[in-house]
Amino acid sequence: MKKEYMGKDVILMTCSDCNTKCKHCYVCYEGNMTEEQVQQLIEVFSEKYNTSINGTEVIIHPEFFRFFKTIEQTRIMTNGLEVIRNPELLVKLKKNGIERISISYHIGIHDNISAVNKNLITKVIELTKKHGMKVRLMVTVNKYNYKNVKEICKQAVLLGADSIRFTNYLKCGNAEELPDDYLTDSQIVEFLTLIEEVRNIYTKDFLEIKRCGTFGSGYGKVRSNFYCPAGTNLVAITPDMNVYPCNFLSKPGFEIGMVEDGIIYITKNIKNCGNKCIAKEVYNCSNCLEDYFLD
Repeated sequence: MKKEYMGKDVILMTCSDCNTKCKHCYVCYEGNMTEEQVQQLIEVFSEKYNTSINGTEVIIHPEFFRFFKTIEQTRIMTNGLEVIRNPELLVKLKKNGIERISISYHIGIHDNISAVNKNLITKVIELTKKHGMKVRLMVTVNKYNYKNVKEICKQAVLLGADSIRFTNYLKCGNAEELPDDYLTDSQIVEFLTLIEEVRNIYTKDFLEIKRCGTFGSGYGKVRSNFYCPAGTNLVAITPDMNVYPCNFLSKPGFEIGMVEDGIIYITKNIKNCGNKCIAKEVYNCSNCLEDYFLD
């Protein structure tokens, strides 16, 4: 079976190199796309799909900046190190359409999983705001900080962040070497309940509070309208032109297709009802990705 991908979204995982090595990094693939490769892919894909540029630390690849306007991408994620070393990158990013910088700061567990000194993050936020750009904090959640949602959001406000996004700790990539500190289903319910409580404290205009799909849809009273598009309405493409269900599942052995002559081909159909995060089920619940293949 080989057919063209007819979904909505495409993530270009453009790079695997980084300026640091965080213990929890989920990236499993290797290699970097060239500027020419990215240009060719965007020229074709932007006419068919919602295309975005992602990777380990895209900000260390300024050759990709010019593509942000083409695909109308307005945000980029960073650990902040390159901003400290070269603040002029913020000028270039803004010139090329970036309006928001998402900064990794794992409040409550940062020193345990990140190689970036948290004292630098305040400076990165100041620089970003000085350049007229919005700041989002990206906070990984595990069993040691999931109860501290209110305190984390309060600290985000004090730091000057405009929004915050919580991401579920996944045992993949570098995190395979870490203890099993991921949340149980009951802890996820408790965490999502706390999210709803804090959203009643802050308006979206003051502090937008988001959570990643890696927590799943929730359960019981905190069940949401979550939908996992992995492999059906979303694919990720790595530098070797392999196709994966999503950025979190971009791991050798999890391929569901390939790119040939500018066309995304799917060779393995994903059985995805959308009500569970497949990455969470595979990494944290010991399910096999093969269980989600239709053929």
